[in-house]
Amino acid sequence: MLCPYDHARLAPGVIDGAERTHPVLITGGRPRPSRSYPGAGLFPAGCDQPLPRPPGRAAALAYRDDLAHVRAFAAAQARLAGLPADRARDLVIAVSELAANTWRHTDAGGTLHIWAADGEVLCQVRDSGHVSDPLAGRRRPIPEAGSGHGLWVVHQLCDLVELRTGSTGTTIRLHVRLGR
Repeated sequence: MLCPYDHARLAPGVIDGAERTHPVLITGGRPRPSRSYPGAGLFPAGCDQPLPRPPGRAAALAYRDDLAHVRAFAAAQARLAGLPADRARDLVIAVSELAANTWRHTDAGGTLHIWAADGEVLCQVRDSGHVSDPLAGRRRPIPEAGSGHGLWVVHQLCDLVELRTGSTGTTIRLHVRLGR
């Protein structure tokens, strides 16, 4: 599996994390061992820890089943943050896919937080669901698959997708750079 990371568009901390969790790095078409990778089956402390809470200034929306309201909220926040129209559409689609998953796979609603920081817009969706596949959304689903397309679409539209899941629910954080 190949995990692409855009050095020019992602924050240095994201790149550092990728180097700690991937045994081989490819730069300029050449593979090399990662000096930061601790060894097979061992991941550094913190790589699977809960994501930090959204900042207090983050816009928040609790939702249950009104996807139109979720889309409108995401679009308004994307415009306020200064995302170009095409990237704002990408973000709205990604957020909508996650909110639809909440509606489809849980009995409760979810929460959406959106904020801008360090040259990007971040959206965090939290719900009571559980994702059992650690690579959910990272592999292209087969066309005949009845499900699994939403998370894949989210990964295609965002610069970075962080997923944490456990017995208390799932948190997914989307990163979309403000500049092209």
